[in-house]
Amino acid sequence: SSDLSVPRLSFDAPGLDSLALGTTAERTLAAETLIKSIKHLPSPERAQWVDRIAAACATRLPADLMMDEGEVRQLHHAGMEIGAHTHTHPILSTLDEEGVRREIGASRAELERITGHPVTAFAYPNGRPGEDYGERERDIVAGLGFQYAAATRWGVSFAGTDVFQLPRFTPWDRQPSRWLARLLLQFRN
Repeated sequence: SSDLSVPRLSFDAPGLDSLALGTTAERTLAAETLIKSIKHLPSPERAQWVDRIAAACATRLPADLMMDEGEVRQLHHAGMEIGAHTHTHPILSTLDEEGVRREIGASRAELERITGHPVTAFAYPNGRPGEDYGERERDIVAGLGFQYAAATRWGVSFAGTDVFQLPRFTPWDRQPSRWLARLLLQFRN
């Protein structure tokens, strides 16, 4: 349900003791605060927090946020490249080396099973260099035989850009002129 009738959230944790939910701005701030607080926790602990938050909001979480196998196959057959991410979307820098390999490998294996084709691209979860992943994770991705990997650092690629840390530029603008202006600004930086 998306009907939120809870006026305030309160958890016994620093910074989470009083989160107002009355207005859209308050809900946005509460969401940003909660995400920042739990995003880098180990997967089981993060999942427990998500369940706590949903229970406190008296709401059920949607079960259809991710594509199903049929939708992935449909994209693949339409010519889209399907790249690996991870199996459970952890912050890779919080895992030991075996955990990083297991998460990436499980994602790749599942996508190769679904599409019937090799998966050669990777995208780092959250993808902020130096925070969500580092040189260790970059080297693991390269060592696993991926051809390239995308981070979430905004920018454009040039000759010499590390193919295992490609910046992204997202076309989220609704007006083509705004998108073009943002793109042109990337070349100035």
